Amino acid sequence: MRTKIALSMMVILFVIATSLGATMAWFTAEANIEQNTFEAGTVSLDAVDNFLDETTNTLQNWNPGDCEPKVITIEYTGSKEAFLRMQFIEKWEGVNGDVDGEYYEFDAPQVEKTGWNPANWVFVDGWWYYNSGETDNKSTVVNGSTIYAVDSDFNGDPITVLTEVCLPGSTTGNEYQGATYTINAKFQAIQASYEDQWEWDNVNFETGLEN
Repeated sequence: MRTKIALSMMVILFVIATSLGATMAWFTAEANIEQNTFEAGTVSLDAVDNFLDETTNTLQNWNPGDCEPKVITIEYTGSKEAFLRMQFIEKWEGVNGDVDGEYYEFDAPQVEKTGWNPANWVFVDGWWYYNSGETDNKSTVVNGSTIYAVDSDFNGDPITVLTEVCLPGSTTGNEYQGATYTINAKFQAIQASYEDQWEWDNVNFETGLEN
């Protein structure tokens, strides 16, 4: 009897040991894709203003007949197609007459400017919208005129909007003595991906979000 019990115990122990040490084979499969990276495009502008020394930006004793270099250029530095616009605010103060006030159409009286080609721009509601002329790019309609977006091909190719400001000599009379003329400019760019889904004035240009 003891022999049978011992033999049974040995069989049980063998079965347990065999179970613990056994390995299973499984049919398996695995598939992977390469890492995908999504890099956001960019819409960015550089504006350059060269006028006298940068600390004052003021010319004293502007005389009739004087022409002063003032070079303003903008360069599109982004990767995405974008529409550009700019706003010029010219202002006369202290003129003896009805000239005082602000002017947005680059048409301040008694001031002549060079470097400006209005054929490349469309004016509406105080803003000039740039037409790149690149008909393969996206387009939108501004005040009945079709304008085309800029793209990365414009990187490194600044757009000149002003080179010189002059006070005509033959027509500037005494009413301009002591008067002050100022000019200021603002430039904006907005992506052209969804040109039918945005309105310039509904966009916060600091955050890129709609107001």
